[in-house]
Parts: sequence; C-alpha cells; structure tokens
Amino acid sequence: MGVIRSVFVSHTSDMARFPGGRSFVRAAIDAVSKAGHRAVDMAYFAARDEEPAYFCVQQVTACNIYVGLIGLRYGSLVPDGGGVSYTELEFQTATRLGIPRLVFLLDEDVSLPDELADVPGGPVDGFRKRLQSGDLITAGFRTADGVEAAVILALSQLDLDRDVRSGRGMDGRANGGVTRPWMVPAAPAAAVARPEVLDPLTTAVLAEGDSTVGVATAVEGAGGFGKTTLVQMVCASARVRDRFAGGALWVTIGEHTAGADLAGLVNGLCEVLSGMAGTSSDPMVAGTRLGALLDDRPATLLVVDDVWERGQLAPFLLGGQRCRRLVTTRIRGVVPAGAVSVLVDQMEQEHARRTITAGVDGVPAATVDRLMRVTGRWAVLLGLVNAQLVDLIGDGVDVREAAVWVAGRLELEGPTVLDVDDARSRGQAVAATVEASLTRLSGSERDLLVELAIFPEDAEIPASVLALLWGHDDALSAQESERLRRKLVRLRLVQQRWVDGEPAIALHDVLRAYLGRRLAPADAVSGQGRLVAAARRLCAAPNTQLPDTRTAWWMLPDSAGYLWRHVVGHLVEAGLFDEAAALAGDLRWVEAKTRRFGSTVGAEADLALVATPTAEMLRRALCQEAHLLTPLDPPTGLGATLASRLAGVTGLEQAVASYRDHLPRPRLDNIWPLPDLPSPTLRRTLDHNGWVFGCVFSPDGTLLATASGDRMVRLWDVAAGTERTVFDGHTDKALRCVFSPDGALLATTSEDRTVRLWDVAAGTERTVFDGHAA
Repeated sequence: MGVIRSVFVSHTSDMARFPGGRSFVRAAIDAVSKAGHRAVDMAYFAARDEEPAYFCVQQVTACNIYVGLIGLRYGSLVPDGGGVSYTELEFQTATRLGIPRLVFLLDEDVSLPDELADVPGGPVDGFRKRLQSGDLITAGFRTADGVEAAVILALSQLDLDRDVRSGRGMDGRANGGVTRPWMVPAAPAAAVARPEVLDPLTTAVLAEGDSTVGVATAVEGAGGFGKTTLVQMVCASARVRDRFAGGALWVTIGEHTAGADLAGLVNGLCEVLSGMAGTSSDPMVAGTRLGALLDDRPATLLVVDDVWERGQLAPFLLGGQRCRRLVTTRIRGVVPAGAVSVLVDQMEQEHARRTITAGVDGVPAATVDRLMRVTGRWAVLLGLVNAQLVDLIGDGVDVREAAVWVAGRLELEGPTVLDVDDARSRGQAVAATVEASLTRLSGSERDLLVELAIFPEDAEIPASVLALLWGHDDALSAQESERLRRKLVRLRLVQQRWVDGEPAIALHDVLRAYLGRRLAPADAVSGQGRLVAAARRLCAAPNTQLPDTRTAWWMLPDSAGYLWRHVVGHLVEAGLFDEAAALAGDLRWVEAKTRRFGSTVGAEADLALVATPTAEMLRRALCQEAHLLTPLDPPTGLGATLASRLAGVTGLEQAVASYRDHLPRPRLDNIWPLPDLPSPTLRRTLDHNGWVFGCVFSPDGTLLATASGDRMVRLWDVAAGTERTVFDGHTDKALRCVFSPDGALLATTSEDRTVRLWDVAAGTERTVFDGHAA
C-alpha cells in the first residue's frame, strides 16, 4: 500500500437527495478506503457553526486528492460568490492548490425527479462542459458499482504514477530491494485528533531503541475514538513512515485467539516478509521464525492489535532487535513491564472536569463526578452541561443548586434534555449528533436500532443475539441482520466488538440512554419477551419433568456465551420473574454456569438479580464455598461437590434434594454433615497458590491487597470476590503490603530485599526500592 492520503469527496446536491443517489457517494467513500486512503465526506458541511464556504475551502486545503461526483443539479450557490455553487468552489480550490483532481460525471440519461434536475441549459451544463474541456481526465458512471470501480482504478493509477516518478517499482520495493509492506488500515474519516494523546504516543513510537509501546483500555463511539483508530492515525504520520524503513506490519488478535489460530496469524506475517507461509501450529515456534525475519530487516513497526492475554502477545516479542512493537489492549498488565503506556478512554477525567466547570466556580467535587458519570464523559454532552450551568448561574441560581438540578434532569429525562432549538447551536446538540447518523437508516432500521436499548449497560452483544432479537416474525433474516449490524458499526452508532468467537457490538452509555427514551416501556417488555422466546429455541426441548414445562436453560449451547451471562436478567425484564427466580436458584443452572465460566461469580450475580430470601441464602452459601466450587476433573465432580457443600445449609434442603435426583452415578455422597462447613460469619474465601503473609483493605474498603509466598501480590474486588490485578515483579516471597492514604499506590515488601511501589489504577509497577541488605 502507498502513502495514506486524505481524499476530499465532493458531490453535487442531487447525489445526496434523489433515491439511490447517496449510494453513489457511499460507493466513492468505500472505494477511497479500499484504496488505502482516508475519505473526507462533505455530506453535512452546512450543519456546522463555521461559515460553509470557509469550511469547504479549509477542508480541501487539508487534503491531498480531490474526487468529484458531478450529477445533473448545480446545487446551492455560495452567498456573494458570484453565482458559483459550493461544489464548483471546492473544485476551483483544488485547481488553485494544484492537487490531483479526479472527476466522475453522472450519465445524462439517468432519470431524476423533475424537482432535482436543473432547467435545460442551466448552470450545471456549463460546469460539466468546463470539466470535460479542462486539463483533467473525467469518467462517466450510472451505477454505484461503476463509481466504486472507477474511483479505485483512478486512485491506483495515481499512486502508480507517483511510484514511477519516485523510482519505486510496482512491487513496492525500496531501500536496496527490501520489501516494505505498510499493512496499517486507514483511520475512519470521522476520527478526531486529540493531541494530548497522539503527541506522547507518536513520541514513544519514534523513540530510538526496541521498546514496546502499549495502548491500553479504549472506548469507541460518539464523542471519541478508540485505541485502534488512534494507532492508525499515528501510523499515518509522515514522521512515523520515514522512521521505519522496513515498513509496518499489522495483526489483530481478539479475545479467544490461541493455539493454532494464533500461530496462523504469526505465520501470515512471516509470509508477508518472506513470501513463504509458515507451517508451525505452535505460536512460539512461529514467533521464533518471525523474530528471525525481523532481525534481518531495517527498523520495522509491528502493530499487535486487541491483545487480551500475555500469552497472546508473547510470540510477537521474540527477536526483532530493530523492531518497534505497538500493542493495543483493554486489559491492564498485558503489556510487558517497562513499556511506555498511553491510556485511551472517553474524555480524560480532568479534561471532562475542566469542560464541565469552564467559567463556573464552586461546583462540589461530588456533583462534578456525578455529572461525569451521567454524561459518560461524552464531549457533546459535557459542553451542553457547561452551557446550561453558565445560563442558570447568569440567571442568579446558586451554583451548587444548578449543578445538582442539571444532574437530576439528565438522570431522569435522558441526554437530550439539554438540547437547544437555536439553529446555530443545533449542530452541537445530542439529538442532532445522533440524528445525523440516523438519517441514513430507513424507518424500520431505526426501530430495530431503538430495540437495542433493552440490552444491559456495557454489554457486548454478539451478532447471533442480534439475529434472535431482530428475526422475530421473520422481520430480518440472519444475513439481513448482519448487514444491519455492519451498517450501524459503519455509521458509528454502535461500537465494533468481538466476543465468543463472533462479531459483536456495544452501545455507548449516552446513546443507550438516548435510545431508551425513545422506547416505550410496553415495547421494552415486548422486546425482552421476543428475545427470550427466540432464545428458548436454542435449548433442548422443554423438560417434561419441569413444572410448567420451564425451559432447561442449563442446556444452552456452550457457544451462547451472552445468554449464559444475561438470560436471567432478560427474564426479569420480560416480566417473567418467577421463572427467573426458579432458574437462578436451580442448582443445575448454578453447576452449569460455574463450569462454563470457571467460578460461581456469574451464578451469584443471577441470584442478586432476583433477591428472594432463598436466593439470598444460596448466594451467601456460594460465596462461602466459592474457592472449592471450580471446574473439576472429571467434570461430574463439580455437581457432587456442590451438593455435598450445600447439604448442611438450613433452608436449602429441598433444593439440594431435588438436585441430587439429577446427578449422575457413580458419585460420592456425604452421609453425615461435613465437619469443615464454614462459620455463618464467613463472607468469602480468596485463594492464593502459596502461604499468605499479609493483607490490607484499601482506604475506601472496595479493594483487598494480599501478599503471598507464591511471589505474587493480588488485588481483589471485595464486593464481587474477583481478582482485579496481579502484581508480578517480586523474585521471592511477598511478605507485606500497604495502601497509600489516598488509595492510589500500594507498597509491598519481599524476601527479595526490595520494596516495590505499584500504581493501583494502572496495575503497573511505579518504583523499586532495592537498598536493603536483608
């Protein structure tokens, strides 16, 4: 791929207005992306605060190539522009700047509605004639496929011409015959530059040496961009391209990629560098070959995207002494110690705080935190909150009362409550921001998007679950559902994810709140019911031994990870509370879910949702025994263990007796109550692999740090009983640990004679004090 360039896509007004016309523009934009460049689309140039003509000229000036789709309507005239349309102004600007101009003319025999065509002999005829008689090549089109093919061909020819002029052959070889691949995908056209993040990351990438750069924790969607987009923007920098004479390699991992699948990705990079595909199914063996190939190359950039575990990254860290690794991950601690880490999230807390309080003094810190939570730190909504506060204070309202009132309105009425009607400000409103994308959806597609509000906050929704929801009454086929999912991702209405081995989506909190306000309560319950009804078909046929032929949800296929996590919640929201309570308290479900996820945490969460007295009793018992209730070998041992540990719990006798009737034989049953049942005062047991020498609660009581003879210091979530972070750095027994007064740092001691200081939020080592001699 050649250098990534910005391509300005201009079009006459009929391209966006007549039926099918917008598909031409979409085809041109897709063609630009497929050619490896970044498209700048002017579809909504007028919906901005800047003066439109100035904005058009500014955008053309910032681009490298001009692409014009010229239809049969001249379009809106520039005020005081001498009768020139915005489209011709853009073309004239490209001509004045001397950038390449690629022009495509709609065939004159294409039928247009009368109101969208210029009168005979109108200005558009003159514009088209000037284009055809000028010193540039034009091409005709009449279909979207024709546009895409023509644009790709023209851009490819343009890149080829430049390569020939620069002495670079068609094979992409340079620098003495070394192949220089550049596998970085183009960043989305809507990506927004954030210098406070881009600058330090670019500096880290350009630094001398072979260090690994880590980008951790990213959120995509409205009001921001994700970690992958950030890396794409960094890699598009001319300084970065010049720094790596060996080119750039890109590989995307995903949550569940391991073993032979991971080796296949490594082998693919080997083939890019050597022309020969690797054959090893062992990731580390394949990684050794990749490292050797990288050692024989000039400085090369290797981007390893979407890493979830250290083991996934390990094959890409072998060899390659002149290679710079750029890693994206959402999991803290994946990137090796010593890497430069840049945290990418929604708007940074301090930045969000300053946005809320700009020109407003005296807002209590707790209220600012509340406002950041309800806004999701989304830029558009933060600006509206600040404007509302300034207006209220200007009217004489106390700043504290104003801030609390604004937060309460957002929580009660949703994000659009602060939108304004003023035409100039409408482009900065939540509804306008969302609706700009919604206009590209049909009425039925909007209805299906709104239905997504039934899913829980922060849920990752697999494509197969969307097909269940959207396939009711034959509304959409599985193929149509997938097409709509991709469309929503493309429009940035949802965030792209990958979960349980399939594509998935996630909703930004603000967009979810926005959609939830448009979904009537009765429609929400109905949607929940349709999803549950569709999901029942995935289980075995209703068990005749179950009362009321309840669904045997523990027979869900292992691939239905989302339903394993959330089906109890959907039953509750569908008004099927009795079934939800019965399922959460059924030990067959508890056993199956524990085996599926490796712990009782998910089953405990289900019991908390129904919160009946029996459910609370069972949840408390599971917390006490959680360290013993893990997958066993043979797998049937888990059921027998669960029955034996719960047999002596008062109030659960009937549930255990019913459960035992379904357990397979042979098995071990306890005849008498077990002698080691926990005290009623025990809350939970947390398990290390060695002696535990020290433990301490964080100042706010939400975290517990433990130091162990296994050399690890672990950080636990007290409420959930789950491991939050493992601090792995001591080389001998970890002995003691203590939090700083503000809970931001953790100090630990060890028999390795060091004291180490850890950043609690980042999960990284801050400092090693190694002066002790004993």
